[in-house]
Amino acid sequence: MRPNWRFLTALAFVVAHLALPVTAIAQNAPQAPAQPSSPIVTYDLEAHIAQTLAPELRYYAFQEKIKVPFMLHDLDRDGAITEVDRQRNRQRHEAMQRGRQISLMFQADLDGDGTVSAEELTIFARHLSHFVPGEGPEADARRSEQARRVVESSMRADIDGDGKIDWNEAIAHARKFPTPLGIDFDAVYRVLASYDADGDGKTTFKEYADAMERRFADVDTDGDGVISRTEFDGYWQRSGLPAPRVIETQLSYDEKLAIECAVPKPAKDDRFVLFNGYEPLALSTAAIGSQDKKTFTTKVIIEPGREPLYLVMIASNRTIWQFEGAVDRVKHLVLAGGSGNEGQGPAVGATGLSRENVTIGKSGRCDSFWVNMTERNPKETSFRTRLLFGREPDIAVTAKRMWNLRLPSGNISAPSEADQTGTFANLNPEWRDIREDLLQSCPGGLMSVEPDSVLGGQPVTRYEVLPVQAGLLQLLTEGALVRNARGDFVVTRQTRFPAGLAGGNSVSFIVPNGVPRPAGHPGHSKVTME
Repeated sequence: MRPNWRFLTALAFVVAHLALPVTAIAQNAPQAPAQPSSPIVTYDLEAHIAQTLAPELRYYAFQEKIKVPFMLHDLDRDGAITEVDRQRNRQRHEAMQRGRQISLMFQADLDGDGTVSAEELTIFARHLSHFVPGEGPEADARRSEQARRVVESSMRADIDGDGKIDWNEAIAHARKFPTPLGIDFDAVYRVLASYDADGDGKTTFKEYADAMERRFADVDTDGDGVISRTEFDGYWQRSGLPAPRVIETQLSYDEKLAIECAVPKPAKDDRFVLFNGYEPLALSTAAIGSQDKKTFTTKVIIEPGREPLYLVMIASNRTIWQFEGAVDRVKHLVLAGGSGNEGQGPAVGATGLSRENVTIGKSGRCDSFWVNMTERNPKETSFRTRLLFGREPDIAVTAKRMWNLRLPSGNISAPSEADQTGTFANLNPEWRDIREDLLQSCPGGLMSVEPDSVLGGQPVTRYEVLPVQAGLLQLLTEGALVRNARGDFVVTRQTRFPAGLAGGNSVSFIVPNGVPRPAGHPGHSKVTME
């Protein structure tokens, strides 16, 4: 059964007044008002921190939890705890206390006329006094006397002596008791002020977070970002204080997945750059994994600078990143895919970097972990990067299509005519429409990639037949296809279908009698066997 909070609150009003001694009522000084049934409790920051630092707690989860106390007490939302916040906090609680006192008083306004008379108070107090324990004539007499005392005490709010307590009188009476007794509302602000590292009179969130980081490090003695049971017990033994009763942290699905998909973490002085790209603008001559799927490529030009770079490159499609420029800045590279690639490993690769500086993320379930880590999903990206890397990226860049990507700035170019000239330059004029279709869908054209130079999540091979229109031009040039007057592609010998002939890239193939059907998959293309 759910408790009747309205009744309990009203009962608390009477009980509080019944507790007043007769000698106190006789005094001229105002009496303490009724306290609510659920008294206000000041926020104990130290207790909150102690309860948070539980076994199996990870640092990124601690970072999330410690935001709450700061946000709760930064009342003006200026990003710092100041004297203004302390004063506002006190004013807020005093206003809440006045509101409680007034609300309790007007629960005796039985006729709803906006005033409380002695008669209404008598009826209200007598009714609720029956819930006070005790039986027999003596208990009844005691309840009657106590109800009388409640009325007498409450009617002291009747300033003009007209026998009724109106709204203004109730407010004036409540103002005499602005703060609940025995509660220190400033305690938490004294603790927060102690984190003011530069002594400028305000505690910024960074100063607060730095102090919390030190608190976590005091417990996490091996610095692995996780509080073990041994570290937890050892911390409280060193403190000489009894350990608080805490609930051991239970890992969520995402936390378990982050452990499964673990990668090296960036150093504190590394510039952490997260790049999530959908599709580069050029086709690669080398295939990541399957020959029946398109592999894209682009240059990644590392800009000059002194800061070491920790790069995370996420590709939604099969991609080979070709690094050049100030590659000595790249302290570490994490390659990841977000498309689910047969569970063999992500269909991504890189050239131009040393193998010891490259980590290739796991595939399978881990692919889904990367896919939404973009600047368009800041909350999810923040949460997941802290899970995997212990902190948020310094720079997060997202691009749907990429060409000559520059990092760490994230600037992207557009292919020029000069960039496109190397793609089937000396071509039969009758096939130029096919080349135009190729450059329409892949403006970067065809870029040469040596398979042996690629550090890949799946095996890297040279395409036997290039993807989409590049493959059609290759087969036409080699004589494996001829084009008839209707524009159909007639197969002349054993070969394979170019990858990616789906949607607007689909064409019509004719396989004459006696010619083997090409290997691979035609996509959405029509295949007529004669």
